[in-house]
Amino acid sequence: MEIKEYRHNLHIKVTITTFSLSARSFLKSRIGLLLATAMAAANAPILMKEALTLTSVGINSQFINFTHVTMESDKYICVRETSPQSSVVVVDMNLPMQPLRRPITAESAIMNPDSRILALKGTFKYFNFTRVPGATQDHLQIFNIELKTKVKAHQMPEEVVFWKWISATKVALVTQTSVYHWSIEGK
Repeated sequence: MEIKEYRHNLHIKVTITTFSLSARSFLKSRIGLLLATAMAAANAPILMKEALTLTSVGINSQFINFTHVTMESDKYICVRETSPQSSVVVVDMNLPMQPLRRPITAESAIMNPDSRILALKGTFKYFNFTRVPGATQDHLQIFNIELKTKVKAHQMPEEVVFWKWISATKVALVTQTSVYHWSIEGK
């Protein structure tokens, strides 16, 4: 996987995470239209720089895809590895050569965009997450990685089909019928 930055003097910064040739082509075409429009107006050059190759920090290439890698901001990359042992790897872009690897099984993992807080989603079984066939409920947990503490946990009444940090303190949860905002503050 490559992380590339595109910049020009209109102060637009776009980071593209490419996982495959088709994804790269799609993203470049969409971002290219945005940048071409902005450049035409400002007549500005584009500077492209590779920030990191995930394989160089020990991530197996089989896990570099849309189902295993999340990037909620330009600060962290989160990778779910499922073999030989299930783990979550957090790459801090300020210290990219020191990835944090934890033995965690989850269906999805997303890092807080501002701080070292990790959100996990999956079906709960034996303190790890494993999808139970036919299960329609998701268990959500939020951990403070620095303090090594669980911040919050919640069992959803239905399956979460999409989730995303929408601020430093809130996660948006989308189900088949509803949209929820879950705050990490309070009880």
